[in-house]
Order: sequence, then structure tokens, then C-alpha cells
Amino acid sequence: MPGRPARRPIGFFNDDLDVRTFLRARREEPGGDIATPPNWTESSRPQFVILPTSGVATNGKTILDWDQAGAQITRDSDGWGLALGAGATVTYAFRSTAPLAMPDDTAGFSQFNAAQIAATEAALVMWADVANITFVRVAPAGYANNATILFSNYSSGAAGASAFAFFPGSTASNSVAGDVWVNISLPDNQDLTPGTFGPHILAHEIGHTIGLSHPSDYDAGDPTAPTYEISATYWQDSRAFSVMSYFGSPFVGGNLPEFSHGPQFHDIAAVQRLYGPNMGTRTTDTVYGFNSNTGREHFTLTSGAVGATFAIWDAGGNDTLDLSGYSENADIDLRPGSHSSAGPANPGTGAAVFNIAIAVGVIIENAVGGAGADTLTGNEVNNVLHGGIGGDTLLGGLGDDVLLGGLGADSIDGGLGLDTASYVSAGGGVFAYLSGAPGNGEATGDTFVDIENLIGSSFNDDLGGDGGANALSGGAGNDYLDGGPGPDTMTGGLGDDGFVVDDAGDVVVESAGGGSDTVISSISFTLGAEFEHLVLTGVATSGVGNALGNHITGNQIASAPPTLLQGLGGDDVLWSGSSDDTLLGGEGDDLIIPGDGVNFIDGGSGADTISFAGENIAVVVDLAASSASHNGKTDTVLNVENVDGGLLGAVIVGNDANNVLRGFFGNDTIRGGGGDDVIIGNNGDDSLFGDAGNDVIWLSLGDDLLDGGAGIDELYCLTGAVTGVTIDLTQPAYLTFENVTGTEGADTLIGNDADNVFHGFLGADTIAGGAGSDTLDFSRWHPSFAAPVTINLTTQTGGLPFDQDLFSSIENVVGGLDADTLVGSADANRLSGQAGADQLLGLAGSDTLDGGPGADVIDGGDGDDVLSGGDGADTINGGAGNDTLYGFGAADLDPQTGLIQVELIASGFASPVFAASAPSDPNRLFVIEKNSGRVLIRDLATNQTLAQPFFDVPAGDLDNQGERGLLGLAFHPDYVANGRAYLSLINEAGDTEIWEITRSANPDVADPASARVLLAVDRSATNHNGGWIGFGPDGFLYITQGDSGGGGDPENAAQNLNDLRGKILRIDVNNDAFPADPVRNYAIPANNPFVGVAGADEIFAYGLRNPWRASFDAVTGALYIGDVGQGAREEIDYLTAGTSGQNFGWRMLEGTLPTGYPPLTNPPANDPSLVAPLAEYGHGLGVFEGFAVTGGYVYRGPGGLNGHYLFSDFSSNHLWTLRVVDGAAVDFVERDLQIALNGGDFDQIASFAVDGSGRLYAIGLDGEIHR
Repeated sequence: MPGRPARRPIGFFNDDLDVRTFLRARREEPGGDIATPPNWTESSRPQFVILPTSGVATNGKTILDWDQAGAQITRDSDGWGLALGAGATVTYAFRSTAPLAMPDDTAGFSQFNAAQIAATEAALVMWADVANITFVRVAPAGYANNATILFSNYSSGAAGASAFAFFPGSTASNSVAGDVWVNISLPDNQDLTPGTFGPHILAHEIGHTIGLSHPSDYDAGDPTAPTYEISATYWQDSRAFSVMSYFGSPFVGGNLPEFSHGPQFHDIAAVQRLYGPNMGTRTTDTVYGFNSNTGREHFTLTSGAVGATFAIWDAGGNDTLDLSGYSENADIDLRPGSHSSAGPANPGTGAAVFNIAIAVGVIIENAVGGAGADTLTGNEVNNVLHGGIGGDTLLGGLGDDVLLGGLGADSIDGGLGLDTASYVSAGGGVFAYLSGAPGNGEATGDTFVDIENLIGSSFNDDLGGDGGANALSGGAGNDYLDGGPGPDTMTGGLGDDGFVVDDAGDVVVESAGGGSDTVISSISFTLGAEFEHLVLTGVATSGVGNALGNHITGNQIASAPPTLLQGLGGDDVLWSGSSDDTLLGGEGDDLIIPGDGVNFIDGGSGADTISFAGENIAVVVDLAASSASHNGKTDTVLNVENVDGGLLGAVIVGNDANNVLRGFFGNDTIRGGGGDDVIIGNNGDDSLFGDAGNDVIWLSLGDDLLDGGAGIDELYCLTGAVTGVTIDLTQPAYLTFENVTGTEGADTLIGNDADNVFHGFLGADTIAGGAGSDTLDFSRWHPSFAAPVTINLTTQTGGLPFDQDLFSSIENVVGGLDADTLVGSADANRLSGQAGADQLLGLAGSDTLDGGPGADVIDGGDGDDVLSGGDGADTINGGAGNDTLYGFGAADLDPQTGLIQVELIASGFASPVFAASAPSDPNRLFVIEKNSGRVLIRDLATNQTLAQPFFDVPAGDLDNQGERGLLGLAFHPDYVANGRAYLSLINEAGDTEIWEITRSANPDVADPASARVLLAVDRSATNHNGGWIGFGPDGFLYITQGDSGGGGDPENAAQNLNDLRGKILRIDVNNDAFPADPVRNYAIPANNPFVGVAGADEIFAYGLRNPWRASFDAVTGALYIGDVGQGAREEIDYLTAGTSGQNFGWRMLEGTLPTGYPPLTNPPANDPSLVAPLAEYGHGLGVFEGFAVTGGYVYRGPGGLNGHYLFSDFSSNHLWTLRVVDGAAVDFVERDLQIALNGGDFDQIASFAVDGSGRLYAIGLDGEIHR
């Protein structure tokens, strides 16, 4: 290239074989002429200063800095770029044929072989890694002569040189500029193993082709062979600093283990001066050395027996120099511009010295040592230094460093910044204190200088601070953290950790699920959310818990001040100290242990216990008197339910709560007082009195006096005994007990005249019920002996494991948790299956059978039985008699018919169409008759219908033809106080009217004179009247109105917002905004959707055909609407609570089907503003079909259908269920569930009803009501 300076006329460097041989000999003989670096001796080298960058060495040679060295090595060329520092792209190829004239009097051209090509391209990549130069190969799969840089072999000439190359110049392919020639006849050039001379000379010659000179003015073509002493013009002219140098590392105190085959320290400075740095190289987290992820063989170590020589250029990321595979003592220095010494050199030459360099401007954050006694030095950023095995020296330097000494006695010096000594990789627990206490585990022999923080291992650690502001982190394991004086931060991690708090500035940190942790505090302390236990020491006067179940221990020293212990939430244990303490349990079931002082104790809410268990004292505790006396002192005790006595006997008196009162050793006297108490005497001759309430008194060791007192009391004998007991409730000692729990032995249990309950357990028991209705109860059947319970009351026998038991006079059975088989007798039995898939057979008698959870099979047998399936898919057969079914599960079926069974509770009504219970009157149904206009009262307790109607619409005021008549009823939410009820009817003119009536002084009759019209709606046809009315959760009255009939709503009433037909209306019946209007005796709720805009103010929603029945969900407040269709679809519409103004789409849509009627001014059928139905079904008499939907209710009673909406069809008699999740129907059950025809001719379901107890009723137009 014209204008480029060239110190040699022909522009090439000739690298002489004799010089190469000399260099190799120098490398193999370290005891020879090794120059000593200035300012230190070999013995002092571990002091670790960066090699000097200025001044004069002891050998008299000048020392250059980074920039000076870069300029020196590029003194003869500006490279291929247009300017210094500018990037360049250069083509290269492997010459295919010899040139017309061989250079430098050479001969014997040959092509590069495959190994040479691979080694050359590896070297090119390493040069491109460090500088902004791109090499592009011509003919990537073969050879070519048309590239800027051409690589070729020769076999003779060039004064026997090893190789030579030409500086950058002309880029023409016929120019010699940039070409490289290698003497292939030399064996060392034929060996291309990394670390040998062959790859090294390729990297060297490529340096020439891109503009780098030898560090000093020498050449293989010089008349006299170059030597370091004569030819090197500056101290660092050595292969420890440059791949371009002829001279070995011993001249600068180094000992390289191999030839470098990539750019060295000063080469990076030189090539970046020419082309600028490559800032795209290794910008992610990179590991150099062992476990390398560089993808470069040059930086990858796999064996501790192989040395390394490289210089690192890295453009970013969080990087690591990993020398963990070496066993020699290493000096690892992360400072930019530094040299490290690690690994072996050549055999017999000792350890490598100055073999790894970090370029100026490069930040390597982390270092890992090996098995030797290593010295690791950090830089100005936050480093992680891991010493590995051996007694290491770690020097953090600047930054907040993490130093891991590893095995061995390590010297850990953090330097400036907030530094951390870490044992996170330790193989066992450690004892490490920054204060200088001798360590244990992997901290044995470790010393700390300028270390502020400690991190423990994954095992049980004991970590301590040094009096400063320390941060201690335990990690996994059960750790003990003591920051010492000063404001410390202590983090426990996983495991059951202990924290010592002694400064108001201490902070303790624990994560959720981090174990059961304890704070030991000499100052008053409140536990954070994730701590379980608190122990007070020193001068602490207050210990406060949290929402967990805490153990809080007061100050136990003799001179402790009065202390407050407060549990807050959770089931806490409060252990008083030696002073006069205040113990406050708070929420939860707390255990309070008084100390030696005079204490004030308040258990708070929950079932709390005051305990003297384990104390060798006698105590007197009177919960009714709020006192506890012990050791001559009396505590004040409030809001405590349970008591544990001491070891020398106790006098314990309960209160009106349900107490658990326990003695221990000694002769105790215990009285339950009011409430349902559990009284346990334990050892000693005790006197135990249940007093009032249903108490359980344990039969204990000793000669006890037992008195159940008033109530239904139980004698509990299961105290681990296996020999059996005999309990005869007719005897004076047990006469005051009604129920007995036996032992695991062979018991004899005899009842008395009461209704006794026997809990038998294992053993060949004999149980005689005696008079009364007596029960065998296996609900306490021990889980470890889980097995089905089989009891036959007809034969008074049991199956395994109760086949040895003898029963008599037993009428009832409560099963266990497995699949039980319970068979009744001719008596009125009560059989309860509990959990499991049970089989219950009542046989004769009016039995009560309850399956409980599980898929049960229940057969009432003869008699008027009460049957309840509970949760699960039960099979229920009422059998003969007038049976009652309660609580559908997921699907409770009668196997004889496949249909749901219901109970006929009333008949004889004349076309009933609706029923409801009045507020606070759950045992009566008010039934309306469509044709007669009467409102009748059905008493559910007596199963009688009152003869006198509650109200009778005068005949002249009612049109009862066809779909017309008395259609709806609703009670005011404040009916108990104001007695107001409301009717929806069609008057004599065929129009809708909403009436208000008021209860008279007789609660069974409304005052006829009180009737008045609240609202009237003119109708143009005789059908599609709607008719439902009901109060919403907001206290307003909702009214459904149909479109007045006619195919396709010819008047477009449902879409006309100035017409009240085809709508849901909402009015305020508590006010009158239209006093001058005789048929508008109401007000408009202010938030009705069309108030103040176009449309009638009464409208709440629109687009409905004939909304016959609707209902509100008592839980969610959602409104479900059954809208009767025309010729194709029946639909359930849905309004979530708080929404209004919806258009349900009639007359454009029937369900989701477009009707095809002219659109008029309505939105089209596909308008997105139209609200689709929640559910729909087609017309027909098949499964999931019908012709007239009857909207129902969301069932909120017991069983699996809780939360399901039940609805039916007037014509097909089907019953369906669905649930709503996020506004959509799920579990829409398309099952052929019809109303069973037992107990009445049940068809034409006109309506559903719910009484005040949540029970569901079906109203048949044939006059029958079924529950």
C-alpha cells in the first residue's frame, strides 16, 4: 500500500532457524541466564505487585508501559486499516500454486496441509478476538491465489529461516504484502500440537502480516544471531509479553511452560492500537482455564499436568479465571495489566511463572485456586476468590469481595470495601468468628483481616462477628449467628437457626418455611413474621411474638426485671421468668407456664392452658375466681380455659368455658364447673367432679371418686389399658354417667336408663344398652387399626374385627372412616356411615340414615325413613313408606327408577305457580294459586294448609284465563317490621299490575283494605306476561315483563327502551317519586342504567321474550333469568352482581340463533353488544330438550350440589344443573334426571321455591308441592 513506512526494503521478516533453536534451548534450561525483575527477589515475589511499567530494570534496559509497548511493536506499519484504530477486513487464502517467482530465493513450494490450515485459522481467530479486524477466507473449501494474505510452504532457501512474512501493503492478490511462508522441511514446523513451536510460529507470522514488528530491531536475517542482552532494546522484549519476541521468559523472571500460539500481553496492546479493540468478544459470563466455556482451545485446561500460556482479552460479563486443576503453589492476580503464575512448567524446571496475563482494560471478576498454597489478589470490582485446597492467601483489594478460603489454614484479607468470608462450599459445618476465636471445620486455622461479613455452609454453622457492623448468613443447616456488639444483620436461611441480638440496630432475617428459628435477645424484642421462638436474657423487659405459634421464654436470671411476654396470633408457649411478669397469650390456643414471681396472665382468645406440669409443687387454680396459687404467691389468671396441675397434687376449679383440667402425680381435686369439660386425674387418689355440662372424665389410676354431675357425661377408659374394664352405669359409682369409652382390651360396658353411647374399640367386648335408645359409636375408631365396620342390629353382632363382641339392646350405630356396612332392625334406628363408601340398610321402623361423604348405598326399607346421602355419588332407595330425602350429593339416584326421589309435602292446590317463605318464618310456605288469586299458607311443621287464605285477590280484579292470573309474590326484606308483601297479577283489563298488601294484626292474614297498585304495564296481548317479582340484595324490587305475545314480537317491545315490556324492571318501593300518579307509587333507583338518558327509567335490562321465573343467588348476588323461547331455543340469562343495562338480544336472537326477523332499528344479530345466554337447549322431548323453561334457584344447602343452579322445563319434565365460574357455565350436566313419580303425579313444573332454611321445593301446576 503506497505511503506505508517499511524499515526493510523488501518489507518482510525472516525468522531464523538458529535463533528459534536458541530460544528453545533457553526455555529448557531455566538455570541459565535468567534476568531478575527489578525491585524484588524470588523469595519476595508473592508480595504481588504488578510487573513494572516504567523506569529502568536492573539489567539497564528501559521498561515500557502498555501504550509505549503497543507503539513500539507497531512502529513499522499502520496495518490494513485506513487509520490507526480503524477496523479492517482482510481476505486470506491458502495458495494453490507457486508464484511466478519464489520470494527470498526460496524453492520447493507446497500447499498448506489440513493440519496447517486448522492451526492457521485457530490463530487468525485469536487475533480477531482481541482486535477489530476481520479475516475472510477466499475459497473456504479449497485453495486459491486471489487473496490479500496468502499462506504457503517452501522447503529451502531464505537462509534456512523457519518462516517469514510480509508487512501490510497493497491488497492486490499479485502483491507479496501480507503473505506468509513456512519452511515445511523443518520438523518443528510439522508438529502443530498446541503449545509447540509450530502453532507459535504461525501466530508470530500472522502478527507480521497485520502490522506487528519484533519488539526490537532484530531479524533472523541479521548477520549476527540476535540475543536478549544485545538486541532487546527494552526490558519486556520477551515471549512472556509478546508472541513477536525471539527471547524467552527467563529474561524477565518468568518460566513459561509452553510456546504461546495466540497474542500475548503486549501484542494485544499493539494490535488494538492498529485496529481498535474487539468489544464483541466474550461479553457474557466466561470461564478461562479449567471448566472453560470460551470455545477456544487456547484458554481451555483439562489436565493439571499440562501447563498454560495465554493472555486474556474479555469485553464483558462476570468472568472467572479457574486454575483449580493445578497442585503447584499459584499466584493469581486479577488486576488489569497483571501476570499470574500457575501450574507446571517443563519437567525439571519447577512451576510456571508469569504464564497467564490479563490485558489492560479487562476486568475478570472471579478466581479459583488449586491444591497448592495459593495467593489470590482481587481488583477494583467485587470479586469472588476461591482458594481451593491448601493454606491460601486471599487479598480482596478494592470492592465488596467474597473470599472462600476452602480447605487449609487460610489468610483472608478483604482489603477495602464490605468484604465477606464465605464457607458456602464447605463439606461440613464451620465455627468461624471474625473476632479471632479459633475456628473449626474448614475454618480451622483461618485468619481474618478487614472482613465484615460471614456466610456459612449448608450444614450446622456457628458464626460470629467482631464488634463492627457485620452481616452473617447461615445458609442451610441449623445455624447459630452471633453478631457481637454493633448493629449486625443476621440471616438464617433453611434450618432451625439461632440469633443473638444485643444491639438495637441488629436486624434478623428469616424466610418463610426456613425452619423453626430462635432469637436470643438481651434487649426488648418483637419477633418478625417468620420467626418462631424468642428467649430473653440480660436487661430485656419485653418479648412480643407474631402470628405464628411462638415459644417465648422470659428472663431466667435472678435479678431479671419485670417482663412482658406477649404471644399475639398463633398457638404460643409463654414461659415466665424469675420476676413478676405479664403474660398475654393473644389469639390461638396458648400454653402459659408461670414462673417464680407474681404474674398477671391473660390467655386472650382461643383455648388457653396454664401449666404447672413437671413442677415439684402443689398448686391451687380457680379459673372461676381468676387465680392461681403456687410457691406462696398468687397469680391473676384471665381468659384461660385449661389447667395442668403440678407433681404434688392440685386443687383445680374450672369456669363456664369448656375446660380441660388435668392433674398429675398426687391426690387431686378437680371440679369442672359449667361448660363441657374434660377432666383427667392421672396418678393418685383423685376426686373428679364434672358439675354442669356434658363432661368427659377419664378413668385413671388410683382410688378415684368420680361424679359426672348434670348433663350428658362420658366415662373415658382408653388410657392405654389392654386388659379391659367393667363399667356398669347402673352402679352408684357410675350412676351419673351416660356414655362410656372402653379400652383396647375385653371390656364389659352396661348402660342405664339413659340414651347411652358406647365407644368399644378392640377386644372382645360385651356391651348391653339397657333401656333408652343406645348407640355404638365407631367414629373414634383408631386410624392405625383402620378397617370397615360391620354391625347388624337385627342379630346384634359385628363383623371383623368386632366379630367377638356381644351386643344387646343397641338401636343406633355411628360408623368409622372406611366403607362400613350397617344394618338396622325393626326399631327406629339411626345409622350414620361417616366417611367411606358405606352400605346402610334400615329395614323396618322409621329410620334415619345418613351416608356422609363417599359414594354410599342407602336403603330405607319399610317405614317412614329420613335419608341423607351427603357428599358423593350416592345410590338411595326409599323403600316402602313416606320417606324424606335430604341433601343431593354429586348425583344421588334411586336404583329402581334412575330418577331423583323427592317427598310430596302438600297437594290439593288449584293451579299453584309460586311459593315463598316470609323473612324469619322458615317453617311456612306462602303458596299462590294462579286461577283463584289466593295466597295460602302451608305449615311445614304440621303438614297442614291453613283454611283461611293469607290474601284473596277480588274476582273482579283478576283475569285468570290462559297464561294470565296471579303470577308472582315477594316479601319486603323488612317484612317482620312493616308486614308488606307484593303481588304480580294480570288485572281484569289484561294488563300487568304490581300490588302492595300489608299484614294485619293476625300474622296469618293480610289486610284486604291495604291493597294498592304500585305499578301498571299496559299489554296488547294475552300471553308472554313474565310474572316474577323479587327483592334483590340491594333492597329494590325487580319485576320481569314479557313482550306481550305475537310471533317474533311484532311491536318490537323488547328492544324499545321507552316500552316496559320485554324487560327487567327495578323500582324503589320505600319511596314515592310520583305522588300525583295513582299507578306509579314508587321511586326510581338513582343508578338504574337509563336514568337521565333515552329510555324508561324503570328499565334494568332488556331484550327478553317471556322471562317467566328468575332468582338471585343468596351468596353472589347474581340474577338468573329463565326466558321462555319461541320455536327453537329455551335460555337461562345471567346478570352478575353490580351490572345492568344488558341487551339479551330478543327479537334478533332466540338463544344464540338469529331469528331472521327484519332488523327495524335494532342492532344486527351479530352485534357484539348483545349478551349471549348463560345456557340454552333445543325444542323436543328427548334428553336435554323441552319447550318452556322454568327458571330455578342456586342451591345453597348441604351436599355436593351446593352452588349449582337447578332449573327445569314445564313440558319435558327434565331437571338440569350447572355452575357459574368467571361468568361462564361449567358442569352443565346433560343428564336425564327427571322428577320421580313416586308420592304423587308430579309433572308440569311451574316454579321452584326456597324456604327460610334453604330447602328447595318444586311447584307443580297439578296442585302438588314436592320437597
